[in-house]
Amino acid sequence: MQADRKLFAHMVLVAESRHLQMSDVLSHPLGPLPWALANGDGTLRKTNKAALARELEKQVLPAETIPGPSATIIDGMSLVQKMKGNDQTFSQLADSALTQILHEGARSQRIDVVVDPWRRFLRSSANKANLIRFLVAEWKTPNLRDKLNDKQLYVASEESCLHITKDQWAEVAGLQSNQEEADTRIILHAAHATEEGYSAVAVTADDTDVLALCLAFSADISRPLFQ
Repeated sequence: MQADRKLFAHMVLVAESRHLQMSDVLSHPLGPLPWALANGDGTLRKTNKAALARELEKQVLPAETIPGPSATIIDGMSLVQKMKGNDQTFSQLADSALTQILHEGARSQRIDVVVDPWRRFLRSSANKANLIRFLVAEWKTPNLRDKLNDKQLYVASEESCLHITKDQWAEVAGLQSNQEEADTRIILHAAHATEEGYSAVAVTADDTDVLALCLAFSADISRPLFQ
């Protein structure tokens, strides 16, 4: 407070000698950074990204329909983290996860599940990676593939991506990626889906970063993009 008072006194003296308007002088931040971005001690303010999402969502109305045929892209880690698997075996968990995936993408012909391989999960990156490998291995079995019916399932696992249908599975060279964040990899899958001829892409991810990325890249994706 003393430092601010001395600075203010100097500014008043300068303003009098140079005929400055104090209202104009005080319209500028008195610090190295704007106060909207920094605290009084110079440290950056912590942001509330959810508030940004709410402000962005105010600019548009909810979509009543999504053009078809459409593709749905799901944040796989978010989906698995929300599941309650305490009373299930790992095989049952894989079945439940696939059921939830098919529910999320019920109105789409193509469903992409994108997993962030480096996000903290189960407090152990090794356990997380092993769980994802197990889920993908289970989804490749004929028993669970039968649940797909006519759906096209794309699953990003580590740096590879698998295309799974009721009849077979294969790796997709065009979706191989070493991106460390699922957020950016979702955009890769959205672009691929539109290149494959889908009329729209719906992204299922409760994430402000994904919303910002979708807005940024929507002009580069040839079809409507929804979240």
